[in-house]
Amino acid sequence: MSTAFSSIPIVDLSRLQDPKTKSDELAVLRNAVFNIGFLYLTKTGLEQFDFGTECKDWSEDEPFWQRIEGPSQYPNDSIKDLVQRYTSGMSEIGRQFVRFVAECLSLPADTFDTFLGEMSRMKLVKYPPAAPGSQGVGAHKDGIGLFTFLAQDSVGGLQVLNKAGDWIEATPIEGSIVVNVAQGFEAITGGVCSGTTHRVVAPTSTTRYSIPFFQAVRLNLELEELKRSTVAIVAKIPVSDDKKKRAVDVPSELISPLYACFGEAQLRNRIISHPEVGQKWYPDLYEKYSKMAMA
Repeated sequence: MSTAFSSIPIVDLSRLQDPKTKSDELAVLRNAVFNIGFLYLTKTGLEQFDFGTECKDWSEDEPFWQRIEGPSQYPNDSIKDLVQRYTSGMSEIGRQFVRFVAECLSLPADTFDTFLGEMSRMKLVKYPPAAPGSQGVGAHKDGIGLFTFLAQDSVGGLQVLNKAGDWIEATPIEGSIVVNVAQGFEAITGGVCSGTTHRVVAPTSTTRYSIPFFQAVRLNLELEELKRSTVAIVAKIPVSDDKKKRAVDVPSELISPLYACFGEAQLRNRIISHPEVGQKWYPDLYEKYSKMAMA
């Protein structure tokens, strides 16, 4: 993963959907996902409109970690309609995408379906102008979901780190969606297909807007189930045998023996990452998780 690439590959969704060109495009997809971890997805047919997918509210008879999901709060019905149309379209593209990822490994198309969760999330992000060299978002890997699907405007600023330590510009391509591996997919592949580090450099003279969509992972996914699934999946991934052997024993940041399931691990990450919110709404859990070290 994150080889010394100098550009970000382009994957054409319409070619994946066409039986005549599907095989060739699956090869492009396989290289993009498993050697780089970032790609442009074009010809999606989705309108790029300027919250999460629909989800019921939490109830007392459900596990405490299920509280991480719930209904969106919309400022008005117009925004609600806009967001729901966007998340519905993006969810469908996401479902198609993970099936093509499975097929590019010669796995059954529905291999990753059972890992998909209920509530995917989206953000409307605004980066105001700042002094040259200012940080928009620091270097990181996406910790939520299987894949992140990003709609960005024409301003630019997104950069991807390659293995040589160079930052590669993810220059905006009109009509495309930038896709990157998130840590949920990293966990499913035993760390073999790791997320790619990226950052955003703040604009200097104009405002930048972007809309990331984080594809949900099933919250009740448990470590033992993950270990069983990982073996068959990793065997198909185009990396060295040595890396495959190490993958089975490498714990994911997202699922640790300390936590009952992925949902609890994700809630823990949110509480620790946002301490003021955690202390206010989850005081007992904040105290508990603050004292725990990641296994």
